[in-house]
Amino acid sequence: MTIANLPLKSQQELSMIISALQREEKILKWEIEKTIDRLKDFESQKNLKSDIFYQKYQAGEMGDGEEIMSWAGEYKFFIRFKAKLSRLEELITECQKLMTT
Repeated sequence: MTIANLPLKSQQELSMIISALQREEKILKWEIEKTIDRLKDFESQKNLKSDIFYQKYQAGEMGDGEEIMSWAGEYKFFIRFKAKLSRLEELITECQKLMTT
């Protein structure tokens, strides 16, 4: 489904949608920053980048200790947040294009 199929009554309603998406984008960017900070802490403790860690974790090479599980969880959040941010940015762009038509 595309945004163009929404039954909008005015450009003002579309503007409200854009504002709501942009607020969500800001919150998500803040969450990503905080997650990156936590990932950097893990990386400095283990002297290993998170993407490499996660590959090793998925291959079963990192064990299943509490710290390892926390690191893996943070990295999963990071991946999800980045995907959600990408989609939000697409939606904002699509809505902004509709504002000009």
